[in-house]
Amino acid sequence: MIVDEFQDIQRVNPSLFSDIQNLWDSSKQSSMMHLICCGSLYNMMTRIFKGKDEPLLNRDDRFFKIQPLKPTYIRSVIEDHGKFDSETMLNWWCLSGGIPKYLEWLASFANESANIFEEVISDFSPFIKEGTHRLVEDFGSEHRIYFDILGAISQGNTSRSQIENYLGIGVGVHLEKLEEDFDSITKMRPITSKETSRDVRYSISDPFLKFWFRFIHANKSAVEMENYAYIKRHIARDFETYSGWELESLFEAILMESNQFGRIGGYWDSKGKNEIDIVAINDLDKKILIVEVKRNQQKYKEAKLIEKSHDLLKKLKLKNYEITYRGFSLDNLVEVMDEFVG
Repeated sequence: MIVDEFQDIQRVNPSLFSDIQNLWDSSKQSSMMHLICCGSLYNMMTRIFKGKDEPLLNRDDRFFKIQPLKPTYIRSVIEDHGKFDSETMLNWWCLSGGIPKYLEWLASFANESANIFEEVISDFSPFIKEGTHRLVEDFGSEHRIYFDILGAISQGNTSRSQIENYLGIGVGVHLEKLEEDFDSITKMRPITSKETSRDVRYSISDPFLKFWFRFIHANKSAVEMENYAYIKRHIARDFETYSGWELESLFEAILMESNQFGRIGGYWDSKGKNEIDIVAINDLDKKILIVEVKRNQQKYKEAKLIEKSHDLLKKLKLKNYEITYRGFSLDNLVEVMDEFVG
């Protein structure tokens, strides 16, 4: 038996969770039933099965979050529509993050226009209100402050102090909830740092939500006026730079999918300088891959990357490791995918 949007039972009759508890406790062994409870609201589903005062606490035998599709699957979908190239791969990554529903929407737009944003930003596009539909109910009565924080992060305010200065309020508790309760943001630390390090940057976990807050929510007044031409101008002006940053997360996802590395992250020193985009470490084979990500391969300078890596390697203290320096870019995206994930 499969129950979709299981968390919505609470709106129908909250006492049903207690009824289900009693039925499950008394009949689980004899019912011969495989009960699957699905839900799209992360916080509510987690609270139903993990909240200490909830009737269904720990009644689940398995609890897992469905992960987005990996880059090779995104590539396959694009190839099925005869549209695959590096630019399209990056655009679909930014707009979907591998979530099947968004890939389905993009696939339906694929033959409508040469410019995918003509369809994504339009009167009948489901992308316009998707961020609101997806988050407001889960965030509840405090959704406005959570939206403000995510909006601040999408504009490049990645440290707690930057977010607080941008918004003019304290956000410590809200950042903790966005990470732990809602799974909406990710803490990033230099790969050399311990988990207790306070040198933290925040990133919106989902590439689609990152795009939505950066270009759609940021222009909510234009959305209300249905001035989609204005939003398209914003995208035309800034998307190339923005997608250049997101190219880094795509390459990280490719390296993760390769299963060749035990640790993957970035690096910056205590002054926020000498930044290295990707550091991938294989401790079993004693290999380190140090990567600079550029949209244009001609801008990659290996000598400069080697120089910036001195401090990183000193802090890693890894002896007798084979070190490889690489430049990843939109120009060699396909080659990198072929090399690492086939």
